[in-house]
Amino acid sequence: DVCLKRSPPQPRDGLNSRDGESGEHKIPAEDGGHPAKKNTSLSTKNVSNDTKPPAVSSRILGQFLQVRQCLSTALSRASVEYPYERNYLLEEGDNRLASKALPYDSVNNFSLWTLHNRRVADQQKPLAVVYARNTDDVVKATMCAVEAQLPVMGQSGRHSYLAYCLQDCMLINTYLMKAVTINEQKGTAALGAGLNLGQAYTYLDKAGFTIPGGTCPTVGLAGLTLGGGKGILIRMEGMLVDKLIGVDAVLSNGTLVRATSQNHSDLLWLAKGGGGNTFPGVATAFHFKLVKRPDIITEWHAKWPIICKSSQKALGVAAVEVWQNLYLNHPDRRVYVRFEIHPYQENDQEPHVYMVFQFIGMTKDEAEPYTLPALRELGPTMNNEGLGNWGTHPYLVFLQRIGGIGMQSLNRTCKTWEEGLTESEAEAQMTMVQPAMCTWNEQKTNPTCAGVAKEDRTVPIPTFCAWDSGFGTNSLYRALVMTPMSRAAIQELMKFVVKAPLFDRDKAFWNFYLQIDPSNGAAADVPPEATAYPWRGREHMTMQVVTKWDGTTNIRSNPTLEAFNFLLISVMQPFVGTRSYYNYADSDMPGGAIPLFSYFGKNAGRVLEIRHRYADMRTTHDTEWELVLFREKQPYGVQEWIDMPEEQHLGAAPLQSYAGALMVEKMGRLHT
Repeated sequence: DVCLKRSPPQPRDGLNSRDGESGEHKIPAEDGGHPAKKNTSLSTKNVSNDTKPPAVSSRILGQFLQVRQCLSTALSRASVEYPYERNYLLEEGDNRLASKALPYDSVNNFSLWTLHNRRVADQQKPLAVVYARNTDDVVKATMCAVEAQLPVMGQSGRHSYLAYCLQDCMLINTYLMKAVTINEQKGTAALGAGLNLGQAYTYLDKAGFTIPGGTCPTVGLAGLTLGGGKGILIRMEGMLVDKLIGVDAVLSNGTLVRATSQNHSDLLWLAKGGGGNTFPGVATAFHFKLVKRPDIITEWHAKWPIICKSSQKALGVAAVEVWQNLYLNHPDRRVYVRFEIHPYQENDQEPHVYMVFQFIGMTKDEAEPYTLPALRELGPTMNNEGLGNWGTHPYLVFLQRIGGIGMQSLNRTCKTWEEGLTESEAEAQMTMVQPAMCTWNEQKTNPTCAGVAKEDRTVPIPTFCAWDSGFGTNSLYRALVMTPMSRAAIQELMKFVVKAPLFDRDKAFWNFYLQIDPSNGAAADVPPEATAYPWRGREHMTMQVVTKWDGTTNIRSNPTLEAFNFLLISVMQPFVGTRSYYNYADSDMPGGAIPLFSYFGKNAGRVLEIRHRYADMRTTHDTEWELVLFREKQPYGVQEWIDMPEEQHLGAAPLQSYAGALMVEKMGRLHT
């Protein structure tokens, strides 16, 4: 036994284990085990490393051997992968190690903890990845990490725009923890941290319920919740965290807690938008107050040219003003309208603006009058002979379609509606447990595509069937939370955004566009201090600057397009400020913005205080950029949010001491 001879941390006073509830309807978890069996041999050929790995540090090697010994003793059923061993030790010819790592696709550098965002996926370098099946696995794995003095980070959906666990850390993947417990009488549910939105929506829909989350089926429930959670029901029901009534978590010292309004209410507050990387442990389940699932959603899609060729009128500018004035904060909260800007020539369509109307619970006859003001102000649409496109679907089918289910073939990997996709097949795509690389017909008998020859693969890298849910796309997203823009701001935005194709080497229309969503209504009824997420204005909107490019090659960067993304945010900040949204993680914010204040505003002090109270400070993460008060080489006070909060928020001792501790720790690392 190579474990350190020291006592493990003791549970703190009042930290109790979970209690069950009675009268609940339980849906079995999708365990299914890990798709790949363990083996005892690893091939290190073709492992994607451009340069020779660094020499093995004796300290890191000691930590690795210790944690591997501990995990092999403590975990009987959970699968464990050792990327550190694969990428470094075996390549260095260290044959002292007998691996039990999971099979690994060395050709595509792909494992089940690989991030969807190819741009940053290679940056994660954990010593060990634990695929936990239950809370006990998480507790035992965390205790092993504590003994080896390794920081622990949780993972589920893998849709983060940035990489975490960059070195000397343990990654606990909760993807297999998919238990669903619904109490129909109380209208509540406990949802496992391994669920993604597609799975959660499908299971809840069968009981007549839903939650107000986003629209991408493969986004993990855990990360979305901890960051806040915005979706089409935000104006009717609020944000996802506004329905969060409890969270089960294993703290970074191994203590199991359930945070509710009665017990550890401060930790529950932090879970409501404080961010996944900020949360001081690994969440294992979320408890929600459910909302009644709408029966139907009626949609109207309308496009107008940015510049009207016949009159040379700046129709794009006028469209933004119409959207802001008439639809952003519509008095009927059943009306939700997204605004998009597409600056590329798309096939036969010129650069255009795009309004996506979603009428919640309305028929077309009920919804149609709400579209007339837009037609009156902007004229006939570009699509469907000036009338726009209508569609009405049951709520779950709407979620499937808007999420890309049945909408793309991906070289026969996914069956489409045109090919006769059935209701049960659509649900199967919506709830896929793992990505596929073979035809949808082959998946009927071989859902994991095991044994399919490389030449018979339908895609070069495994993929799910939803939009943006493969592992072959490089992504860079940024966000601003804004109030209505002035005409000068809109004109400046349009002047720059139409230049995007000039910065794109590929000239692919899906590489760059803007989405602006309402984030008001019921969300604005919640006081800013009630949750860690602070931006609760009655006219708030969230703009996402979307930048993507092909990631199936070894090219990870697109310097000019990435620079344009940065530039566009910089252009808008003088007009709209630096407020942002944690789930569009950005460690390099333009304009000198400090993430701590851009994400949390006046709540920043309490975020740090609560995290400091629950985190095990004996180990620190290698990625804590969202927790610091400063930017390197930047004078104090550049960002307006620093001066806005009251003294009790920024002058309190916990904030000062924690920031100081971070600076001391950073300087210590630099000098070590």
